Amino acid sequence: MANPSYLLFVIGLCVSVILLNPFTCYANYYFFIFGDSLYDVGNNQYLVEPGRYISAYHKPYGMTFFNHATGRFSDGRTPPDFIASKLKLPFIPPILEPGADFSNGASFASGGAGVFDTFSEAIYFGKQVELFKKLSSKWKAQLGEKEANKRLANAVYLISMGGNNYFSFITNFPHSNQSEHLEYIDTVLVEFKKEIKNIYDIGGRKFMIQNVSPLGCMPMYKQRYNINTDVCAGRPLVLTKLHNSQLIIALEELKSSLTGSVFSLFDYHKALGDRVNDPAKYGFKVGGTSCCGEGSHRAGSCGHVTNDYELCFNPNEYVFFDGGHHTDKANGQFAELMWNGGPNNVVSPHTLKGLFHLEILPATTTTTKTSSRKSGSGFNKQERNYDFPSSII
Repeated sequence: MANPSYLLFVIGLCVSVILLNPFTCYANYYFFIFGDSLYDVGNNQYLVEPGRYISAYHKPYGMTFFNHATGRFSDGRTPPDFIASKLKLPFIPPILEPGADFSNGASFASGGAGVFDTFSEAIYFGKQVELFKKLSSKWKAQLGEKEANKRLANAVYLISMGGNNYFSFITNFPHSNQSEHLEYIDTVLVEFKKEIKNIYDIGGRKFMIQNVSPLGCMPMYKQRYNINTDVCAGRPLVLTKLHNSQLIIALEELKSSLTGSVFSLFDYHKALGDRVNDPAKYGFKVGGTSCCGEGSHRAGSCGHVTNDYELCFNPNEYVFFDGGHHTDKANGQFAELMWNGGPNNVVSPHTLKGLFHLEILPATTTTTKTSSRKSGSGFNKQERNYDFPSSII
């Protein structure tokens, strides 16, 4: 058994060093999160005018875990919160939080964000990467270039981006055809790959990418198209499948062109679809209707200032907390899949746990030009081509 006096000495020394250098004596894990409202932990409150009402900053959001709203679009935690706990880290703070401790990383995720700068009250992907670059410069100033680069190379970069782009596309072009879908997907993925390369150039090497959900199976789309709980809206569903098949190809292009990079894919589309289609198998009672909201599927206005919404008795029985976001319980299951993997290679080829324990040495950046659509290999395969169903809603 260690000498208690020695342990007290070490603890005292560590506290003293922290006061002199806040980057010392923390857990040796570094975690950066980029994304939209699925991962947002409170950035958007700093983007709007004072007094502007944002529902996620009011109850019933946060009711299950925090007992108060935090800006998370859930009754509790987001998947990155669960991952941080597995690493024995505090929750990774939003990058815009004044005075926050970014020693182990930051969350740049912002509700409404996409790959394009189309929503003034969200931090789009390119801006998130700019903020990451500023933080990396601060690390280098405090730690020195060598140590900062080592930490950046061994950090894990969790990214969920693209869903809002397809929300907008479906809204603006409700009668688009498959050719138009593919053209738009190309523009999204070109921008997506550009920003991944920018993260790589700053020092990132280990990436887990979450693909886009089956949008047509969300309560908000079921309610919008006035369809049965057990049916999904066809057009949004096909669009996301097309995106996800091309995303695999994009990731393989990035992997082959960015020397020393490691990419893994979380098939959120399948993980969520499984729980919507068979909620009881995963410990839920309801898969296609939200816990909180108004309308046929309780898909709108949760937390709205008028309080014109219904609230379920037990969010743990639901996959969705509101029309497009998940309960604490569902988010915990998604985090567990990312961390340890699951059936049908829902995470491939590396789990988050594996990525965090994979040591990478910083290296000189070498890139080659990436191409457009072509066949790919290496990740868990989805079908490459999707035909429209005979009946599209």
